Amino acid sequence: MTWPLYAPPPDASTQSPRLRQWWLAAVAFSFLVLAVLAFNSGINEDDKFQEDYAERLVNYYTTFGKDRSVFYEADADSGYKKYAKYYGGVFDLTTGLVNRALGFQPEERAYHHVRHLFNAGLGGLLLLFASLLVRDIAGYRAALIALLLMLASPTLVGHAMMNSKDIPFAAGYMISVYYLYRCLKTLPDIGWRDGLGFILGAALTIGTRAGVSWCWPMRRCLWV
Repeated sequence: MTWPLYAPPPDASTQSPRLRQWWLAAVAFSFLVLAVLAFNSGINEDDKFQEDYAERLVNYYTTFGKDRSVFYEADADSGYKKYAKYYGGVFDLTTGLVNRALGFQPEERAYHHVRHLFNAGLGGLLLLFASLLVRDIAGYRAALIALLLMLASPTLVGHAMMNSKDIPFAAGYMISVYYLYRCLKTLPDIGWRDGLGFILGAALTIGTRAGVSWCWPMRRCLWV
């Protein structure tokens, strides 16, 4: 049995169409709220470090590895920055490339608007896939409640504005868990869309924090 990426659970026919509409409206509202708040969030200390790391990552890849300043090897006073290379750079590289393409500089507010919008988008994906998992387990009513409870969390919403490590990691983790659940439900006949969804979620997770390489052994187990 093969499901598309956002297919309803098998027993969706027994769910109220009105509940599904309310859930979809809540999802759209969540993305809208996070996007609006992202434009009004300030620049924190992590932003000041991450913008420098993002620029160095872009220089490293656009020079095909010739510019090695991203490793902070030549900076005697780099301090904790020298440990940045042990993290994944998928978020900083992506936003850095977008900002470079748009011509925004780190000292411009628009540069940080791009970063915060991407951050908020990943926060929205975190809420979406968490509620999708609840939906598949308990239906649209529970999914709607779960989504609203997460959106009402000041800590989660605040981090979704500017935390470019924990929010992308949490989003990727939630995506991979959701598709892992769907893969396990359809064993041994796993649909390629569910497998691809899990791989993309695991890639985002590992690309943000490389220490979570447990995702790869789990993926391998699915195909054994």
